[in-house]
Amino acid sequence: MLRRLTRREFEARYRGSILGLTWAVITPVTMMAVYTFVFHSVLAARWPGHAVDDRMGYALNLLAGLIVFNVIAECLGRAPRLILENPSYVKKLVFPVEILPVVALLGALISASIGCLVLLLLQWATGGPPSPAILLLPLLVMPLLSLCLGVTYLLAALGVFLRDIGQIIGPLVMVLMFLSPVFYPAESVPQPWRDWLELNPLAAAIGWVRGVILLGNLPSVGAYVGQLAAGVLFLALGYRTFMALRPGFADVV
Repeated sequence: MLRRLTRREFEARYRGSILGLTWAVITPVTMMAVYTFVFHSVLAARWPGHAVDDRMGYALNLLAGLIVFNVIAECLGRAPRLILENPSYVKKLVFPVEILPVVALLGALISASIGCLVLLLLQWATGGPPSPAILLLPLLVMPLLSLCLGVTYLLAALGVFLRDIGQIIGPLVMVLMFLSPVFYPAESVPQPWRDWLELNPLAAAIGWVRGVILLGNLPSVGAYVGQLAAGVLFLALGYRTFMALRPGFADVV
């Protein structure tokens, strides 16, 4: 059931379009090109260790940040209306509605996987094959995925009863994008703001993905364990909230 729902979730995005699945490649590459022009060519943003005119180096770092950010942005955008958009599932006693947030996350991960493939091919074409450390990438994103799923559970449950949450998420996602090191390196943030940036779990995930794909670097064990523990705790909180409010879903939708 989970596999079929995830497949339907992903295919529905491109159903009826002429290019179909090709849009999953065109969209991230186009956004990478546009943001690179704006931030690198116009605003003169630079990445540590790269030459001033290294546009491709900036673009690859930017694409890595966008891929990670889009996962949580897509889940946040869908979560408040996730239950409201599936009333037929909610009213079926035999349907496990708790898999709907998982389906939303898996759908976002498919798009992210395509983006990662594009990033790896560009990296290979411009800088050689990736480091063997790339095999640990699924493990490195587990803290963020746990947090993302927990947030999706929480917002999906609260969104049934508080419709205003859906209106808040749009501006919140925009703020989160600029408060995360997507377009700029975390090292460029001055103190004491950098200390606050380190509290952003998305910042850590973006840095880890960039490090392992582009440089072959791995985070410290302590940092990883801390982020993973926080993600699992938030997942437990979100899931418990979802299951506690679940009996009231059918009365509202």
